[in-house]
Amino acid sequence: MISLLTFRKKKPALAIEPVPSAFPVLREAEIAAAFAGQRTAGDFYDSFRVSPSRVLFGLLDVAGRRAQNQGILAKAQKVFREVGSQLLAPEEANETDAMTELCLRMNRAIMEAAGGVHSSPAFAGCYNEDLGIVCYFNSGHTPALVRDGEGVSELGATVSTSARNSAWPGWKRL
Repeated sequence: MISLLTFRKKKPALAIEPVPSAFPVLREAEIAAAFAGQRTAGDFYDSFRVSPSRVLFGLLDVAGRRAQNQGILAKAQKVFREVGSQLLAPEEANETDAMTELCLRMNRAIMEAAGGVHSSPAFAGCYNEDLGIVCYFNSGHTPALVRDGEGVSELGATVSTSARNSAWPGWKRL
């Protein structure tokens, strides 16, 4: 008996899809994100409460089409959530040090997932509700806008003069 087998190239299995979350309710502030147009590329946001007084939020734009970069996005979200929680959940956490470390760890995770350097502008911040301060890093992302009693201001790029850090967190009292 002769049988004929037909082989077709399978489409590659898709990596775990990153999951956008609903923004947590804040005591005396509001947070929001808006997308212009249909999301076909690597734009992504996430936000969650890491402690009773701290909310971590981030925006990431991974270069390329979503089908090709969703593995990178999923890895970045995993590091963002796990490392962000580890670093910022303790009440005594130093937010500036934690955000610097988070930036470095996300950068490393993106490079590992991409197999090398990959354009991925990012903005992430930790809002401390008790102090009314946002500690953030902006590594090449469009500046975030903050509206407070004094008007609207940009949270622009943050730069370090230290060879160890690619970004140095800034802060703004709200």
